[in-house]
Amino acid sequence: MKKLLCVFALPLIIVVGCLSGCSEDRMDTVTKTSTATITTTATLTSTTVISTVTTTKLIYPVEDILWVMDTYGDAFTYTIPVQYAEFTLYLDSSKGEFSGNVGINRYWGHYKLEGNQLSFPDRILAVTQAYQGESLQQQQEEYLSIFMNSDTCEVVDGKLHITDEDRWIIFYRQ
Repeated sequence: MKKLLCVFALPLIIVVGCLSGCSEDRMDTVTKTSTATITTTATLTSTTVISTVTTTKLIYPVEDILWVMDTYGDAFTYTIPVQYAEFTLYLDSSKGEFSGNVGINRYWGHYKLEGNQLSFPDRILAVTQAYQGESLQQQQEEYLSIFMNSDTCEVVDGKLHITDEDRWIIFYRQ
């Protein structure tokens, strides 16, 4: 039994002696290596999050949502709607129909959306014709002209942008 105890005790004394004799420099090296590994992991996690956010932004829906016009314009000017006038747009994905308000009038027709390419296959737009004053009538005509000549739509920072060659309409989500 004494022989067995010596066989186990001697290696234990050697291990304890080595651990207590480790220099401080050697312990610092182990710590630095661990810190570097943790930093690398944090960097990889940040990169993954940025990639996920970018991918999510590309899939924002535009159909089956009521959009309200914020502004419209071109490269040199922008216009906000006349006070108390609401310009809206709704793209109904199940029927392929658009509708909305332009001041006190309503408009509707058919559309096709493939990716961010917006088109109007029959090029027909129906609009009610209630008189609403000169300035509002002018805005209605400009809005409908930009809308019917548009070719792309996309959501940027939560707002719908519909554009033709050099004019645009920006909507916010209601």
